[in-house]
Amino acid sequence: MSEHALPTRFDTGDLPRNGWAGFRPYFVAVASTAVAAGIHWLCNPFYRAHHLFLFFTLSNYFLAWSYGWRPACTGMLLGLAATAYFFASLRGEFELTMTEYQSGILAYLVVTGVGIAMTEARRNAQHRTEVKAKQLMEEIAAHKITQENLRLTNSTLEAKVRERTTELTEINSRLREQIATRQEIESKLRGSEQRLIEAQRVSQIGSWEWNFRTNVLNWSDEQFHLHGLVPRESDFTYDDAMAYLLPEDAKRVRQVVDKALSDRRPFSYDYRVRLPDGSIRFMHGKGKLFLGDDGEPVRIAGTAQDITERKQIEAEWDALHQQVVASREKFRVISGRLILAQEEERRKLAGELHDEIGQVLTAVSLSIEVTKGIVDQAARARLDECLAVVDRAIDQVRNLSLNLRPAMLDVMGIESALRWFIGRQEKMTGLKIELHSSMVGQRAPADVETACFRVVQEAITNVTRYAEARSVRVELTRNGPELLLAVQDDGIGFDVAASRQRATTGSTFGLLGMEERIRHLGGNFEIDSVLGRGTTVHVRLRSAWKESLPQERSHDEGNPRPPG
Repeated sequence: MSEHALPTRFDTGDLPRNGWAGFRPYFVAVASTAVAAGIHWLCNPFYRAHHLFLFFTLSNYFLAWSYGWRPACTGMLLGLAATAYFFASLRGEFELTMTEYQSGILAYLVVTGVGIAMTEARRNAQHRTEVKAKQLMEEIAAHKITQENLRLTNSTLEAKVRERTTELTEINSRLREQIATRQEIESKLRGSEQRLIEAQRVSQIGSWEWNFRTNVLNWSDEQFHLHGLVPRESDFTYDDAMAYLLPEDAKRVRQVVDKALSDRRPFSYDYRVRLPDGSIRFMHGKGKLFLGDDGEPVRIAGTAQDITERKQIEAEWDALHQQVVASREKFRVISGRLILAQEEERRKLAGELHDEIGQVLTAVSLSIEVTKGIVDQAARARLDECLAVVDRAIDQVRNLSLNLRPAMLDVMGIESALRWFIGRQEKMTGLKIELHSSMVGQRAPADVETACFRVVQEAITNVTRYAEARSVRVELTRNGPELLLAVQDDGIGFDVAASRQRATTGSTFGLLGMEERIRHLGGNFEIDSVLGRGTTVHVRLRSAWKESLPQERSHDEGNPRPPG
């Protein structure tokens, strides 16, 4: 606030606005003027006329100092009226002339006005000083409050700064840790990238990524190397890559990629590329589709591997496989021929044993019987011993002939031959063997019947030797054009895979022989075995059937008596 804007202390305004309290200065002015007039009246005998205005002037100074210039001016006017009264009524007594009176009034007005002005100026100066002092005190108080607020603010700021500094220190520490971790990760990442590059180089696997939005195809260094190219960082498009493929392979790869885009599924393919030196390499590619937030494809990432050596090995393997297949076929043919030759030799040998050696031994037996009638008693005893030896030889020759090939298999068929063989095995081993057959009056081709007989013969022999079984069940049935054979025992079972492995190494030929016989005829041979639960041999053969007369059965399961 400027000095001219400071209000005066006793400025009452133009009109009183506070009720009777507002008129009090003016009442004081009237009273003060009346007191001055009374004092002047009382002191009049002691003063001269020029002291007419003295008390009124003092009264006006009092009013000016106490209440301001307006009440003082009012008192001055009242004092002027009082002096006019005194002059008019006491002029003779005062012995004043008009000129002296006017001069006195003028002096009164001047002195009173100057006094009022000086008093007002003094009052205003004092008031401004008081206002300034008050403002200064208020400013000092405000300054103290401001200083206290500043101190509190400063304290708060210092606390916040310390807290923030602590937080920044922690953040800085975490940032340093994150930077160190990031540097370590970046170092590991660079190492991983280097190892990936080395792994791709060693394994001959390249990687690629195709961005649909930019149509840029990014290849790894090894991908360029696989195509005989120098790595480059310039833009490489899908069509640029297809240019390195053989035309027929490029068309097929485009179809594979289009189908993958349509199906939204991963894909793989084989293709060939022509290197800058003109050589052709085989590649195997894989790709995976990545979709954007809108469900549309945005990129494909994949790998490519050089499989030229694998293709060469596969070609060599295919050729070797063809050779093995051909060798197996030749072996199967030779094996079949050997089986047929073996059976033929068995048949011939059995016939020779029965017809020739059997007849010779029979002739020897008859000769001994004749000789017994012409020798003495002592020689007859020796001839009886020789006759017993010859009879045993005849039995052995007969058994050997039947073991090689029973004649009834060719004459009476598979069912009669099996019944004879089963009855013979029951007597020799004590096993309980059951035969269930629906082959009465039916004959299969000789090779089929022979194969089935040999399977039963080998299976029961194995049961006798290894299975520790108590019973065996043989089933021989016809199912349309198929002949079904099953041999089941309740023995201890065995490991089929291990037995097959031993058969391939030459340790045993039983299983392998049975299987080769059946497969040579185009049949199916299976063995089911569980340790502790027995074994079952299954045979399935297709056959051209023919009808034959039913054979008579003996009381012993119909087993015919062997010839001889």
